[in-house]
Amino acid sequence: MATTLLASLESSKMIFVTKKTKPSKGSDTSRHPHALRYSLLAIGLWCVSVFASVNLLAPQQLYAQSHQNIAARAVSDPAGRAVTIAKPATVRLWTDVLGHLTVQFPPTTSVSFPQQTNGNYRLSSIGTGIFISSQGDVLTADHVVHPPDQVLNPKLYAAAAQDVANYINHNAKAGSAQVTAKDVLQQLTSGTLQSSAVYASPTIRVYLSTDYAGPYAAPDLQSLPSTSVMTVDAIKAHSPFDQKDEAIVHVPTTTDTASVAVNGDAMLKPQAFLTSSPTSVVVSSIKSSESGPPLIQIGNSINDGNDGSPALNSQGEIVGTESFVLPNSPGVSFLQASKSALQLAQSINLDLTPGPFQKLWSQAYNDYAATTPGHWHKAEQEFTHLARSYPQFQAVQPLLTEARTQAEAEPTPFVSPTPTQGQHVSQGSNSSSSVAHPFSLAPWQAWAIMIGGVVLLLMLAICLTMLMRKRNVHPPKKEDSKNVSGITASTSSLLTTSQSPDSGGTGQTLSLKAWPCGHMNRPGASFCKVCRERAPET
Repeated sequence: MATTLLASLESSKMIFVTKKTKPSKGSDTSRHPHALRYSLLAIGLWCVSVFASVNLLAPQQLYAQSHQNIAARAVSDPAGRAVTIAKPATVRLWTDVLGHLTVQFPPTTSVSFPQQTNGNYRLSSIGTGIFISSQGDVLTADHVVHPPDQVLNPKLYAAAAQDVANYINHNAKAGSAQVTAKDVLQQLTSGTLQSSAVYASPTIRVYLSTDYAGPYAAPDLQSLPSTSVMTVDAIKAHSPFDQKDEAIVHVPTTTDTASVAVNGDAMLKPQAFLTSSPTSVVVSSIKSSESGPPLIQIGNSINDGNDGSPALNSQGEIVGTESFVLPNSPGVSFLQASKSALQLAQSINLDLTPGPFQKLWSQAYNDYAATTPGHWHKAEQEFTHLARSYPQFQAVQPLLTEARTQAEAEPTPFVSPTPTQGQHVSQGSNSSSSVAHPFSLAPWQAWAIMIGGVVLLLMLAICLTMLMRKRNVHPPKKEDSKNVSGITASTSSLLTTSQSPDSGGTGQTLSLKAWPCGHMNRPGASFCKVCRERAPET
């Protein structure tokens, strides 16, 4: 800005402003009276936004640190989640076969055991299977549902041994040595005592595992609720034990069932009998049997009752079915590769598409195991929907309780509505999509931010009001008599332009006029340069 020189002329009561240069247009700050107000208002709004951002983000960070419970950390491994999601689809199979044994005694006597009319021995075997469709189709090993003679004969010999021994001892000559059941079993097994067996068609029952039905308190299998036990009504397809050793059986269901995808590339206590026990296996090699189907050799033994168990990959897909072990080779077992099962399912046009239950269960558990904001609320809603739609799925209750407890401490999210029974949850969808607004808050936090913002804005408004009042009531400044002592309100008329006598005729002089505030200002000014009072109305 150009420098100014102030001078007083006592004789004419005039003040001249000698300007060396013409000031640029707009350089006068008096033309921007609202600049300070706008600046203060912008600063205040910035403070409010910072305050809100801190309060919005801090709870999320604290929550992420303090609410990562043990259950969520335990399912952080994708392979572990995949196995957990697959476990409700596993089932136990109990196969009963009625049979009787005909023993030939020399020279020509043949006796059937048991000796009661139409009597039979009940021979049982157990195995494992898994639902591969939502319509109640179970994949297992064929020798579980069609026990071969080499499996049934030893059981029949053991069941009949005591009866055969009793018959021999009862009909033996006087003084002959008594035989025991162990002696008879050895003779039947070795063929010394010739026999033939006759077996009826098997009866197969399927038991839901505790991973679906929840813990069992029943003392025995006969005391289980009928909703947990189903009888196989059809063996849809099978490949014999000496070939692919795969079978697909069907059980009637009132709702869609859990299911696991098949990857075409590879006196018992109910609580113990029906509890799944995942085991990690080491694949030794992939081979082919004499009849051609691919086999997967593993370095683990197959325990009794695990025949037909599915082998899953890290995505939770079936890659094999436990089939057999090598005799006299402990720790060497073989799986039938899932390619055989897939071909079997395709041969009967079996629909392997996951049903509503599996889709919703997969989505709910993935949300339960997630770490995104709002995942506990979403998991709670989905588990609640599962529990209401599938009351037999009692295994969801502990998860629902955990999700509900965590949701109470989790900031309230914006959650998309839970799908109805007729709506399906897309499989593999991103669990974080439409789960929660990234700046979700608990109610008390929202109230605290709102009150704090209002208080801050009020304080800012009060400060601005006080500042403006102070400017409006500023008393007129007493000027040095040298400068404006001769100026009075009566000299408000506009003075004429003239040449300053001491400027050498080169400087331009502007006339000033007195304002009611007592200060001299140039014509056309909007505010007093001294006290910043507005220009008087003309």
